[in-house]
Amino acid sequence: MKRKTIIVLASYTVTALALLVGIAWSNYRLAEDYKLQIENTYQHSFTELVSSVGELDAALQKTLYANSPALMSTVCTQVYGKALSAQYALSEMPFSGYKFQNMTGFITRVG
Repeated sequence: MKRKTIIVLASYTVTALALLVGIAWSNYRLAEDYKLQIENTYQHSFTELVSSVGELDAALQKTLYANSPALMSTVCTQVYGKALSAQYALSEMPFSGYKFQNMTGFITRVG
């Protein structure tokens, strides 16, 4: 082979290799970004779940002291809203299993 042909083939090979490395790095960064986004979503869902369950507990305690039908209606509406919020946050969590099914069932019955 001629020297010029070898140089051209080598340069094409190096260029193709550099292009493949660039594409691989870009896809790796994209996958890392998606992973971070999913982890942030799970953390937000967990925070929302803890907040909703705490507010649900407070609303349930209010039902003990509600002494008029209008006040009881307002408190029950709060309980229902907080139960829905907790259900939504729990549905966003990556867990599944017997314990979480029990928690979901409990929150559904409370709502």
